[in-house]
Amino acid sequence: METKTTSSNNVIEALSQLEDAVRNALGSARSYLNRTFKIIEGENNAKSGGWTQFLNETDKHPSSTGTAHGILALLACGEPVNSETAVLAIRYLESCQCNDGGWTKPSLHNKCSLTRITGLSLRAFLDSKSHQSSPTIKKGIDWLINSQNTDGGWGNTAKDEQSDVTSTSFALQVLTRIIGLSQNERNGIQRGQAWLLKARNADHSWGHTTNNQGTVAQTSEAIDGLLACGHSVASLKETTLWLEQHIETGGQFSERYLIPAGPSAKESVMWTQVSKERGLITLLALNSGLTSPQVVNAVKDILSRQVTGAHWKAEAFQNSEPIWAIKEAVVALRAFLNRVENNRASVVLSEEIINLRQELGAAQKQIQELQDRETKRAWKNKIKNLWVKTPKLSAGLLIGTILLTVVYVVFRHYKHQPEYADYMVAVASFVGLGFSIYPVIRENTRGGKK
Repeated sequence: METKTTSSNNVIEALSQLEDAVRNALGSARSYLNRTFKIIEGENNAKSGGWTQFLNETDKHPSSTGTAHGILALLACGEPVNSETAVLAIRYLESCQCNDGGWTKPSLHNKCSLTRITGLSLRAFLDSKSHQSSPTIKKGIDWLINSQNTDGGWGNTAKDEQSDVTSTSFALQVLTRIIGLSQNERNGIQRGQAWLLKARNADHSWGHTTNNQGTVAQTSEAIDGLLACGHSVASLKETTLWLEQHIETGGQFSERYLIPAGPSAKESVMWTQVSKERGLITLLALNSGLTSPQVVNAVKDILSRQVTGAHWKAEAFQNSEPIWAIKEAVVALRAFLNRVENNRASVVLSEEIINLRQELGAAQKQIQELQDRETKRAWKNKIKNLWVKTPKLSAGLLIGTILLTVVYVVFRHYKHQPEYADYMVAVASFVGLGFSIYPVIRENTRGGKK
């Protein structure tokens, strides 16, 4: 019992220490995001504000991508949706919407909206509790619905027939949250879900698109989309195992796309995937244990990479402070913190159950050893009792054995009739066996026993 209590206390202490470290990281990241927020003076002194993609570039204007990431990051750090920073950021993001209803990078404004930035922006509005009936959100949803490819997936641009996992997942994560969609629009969600399932590799991972080698980041994005569509955690068990095996090897990498058509044809678009953070987010969504090595190591790794208690770097941009790296990190840490707060009791209970099972196993082993000893002792006692409880029979058997030995020696060596000696030994053996078995049978049939 002492071992069980000690182990449970160790689990509580370890979780508490990790929880404190996560809270500190989120708090310092929140302060950093507020410090790097840029307020913009509009017409009639109307204020808005946002973030740039790289927060150490003080001379750059905020962007829709940076602001969408910033809103999601700030909310994950614990900022209220009605804070001044959050309200001004939402106002700025509204002003970045293109005429067609989508969102894009500054150089492509009103030329080519991008699925991922549109999905990211709409998630920022929805997480900020913006009303779904607002003109901004309705136009954005219409753009997403009308941008779906004929194969059921979504590409980086509207109807580009180059569906990929991340774009499809971003679209599904938004559309599944919208109330009041038509039957045709709900069918579009089903088609997108079917495309994601078709794009899954034989080892239950996902790559950039169909038949591409699986990565932790893209597998994570695919799972987010499927979970949004209502897939059960149990149905994704094989993918959970794949993520647990590969999360330690997943690194950051960039995806590059060329816009296929239109006024911005052949312009390059880059998207950086952050694997460790994405893997942790999805493992937690798939109910992996809070004390599992994969989860604990991922949390510690993310905490260790926070720079000066403020931001996170990107491997490909060592001297920069990208806001998307902050967003992925704080969203992952928030997911861990939420699980700790909601499941602390069950974690401790599960640890106690593990200890009880270990104690039960040890007790069963001791019981089996005692039973084996008792079985050996019982046979020894039966033989001993046979001689103690039937002394006359025992003496008779002893005398008979001596006489038989003498007769055997006489016939074989002195009378030279060995065949008679063998006959006598055989007969004597059967008689002796009968005398030996009889008291055992008699002892065990007393009192109605059989």
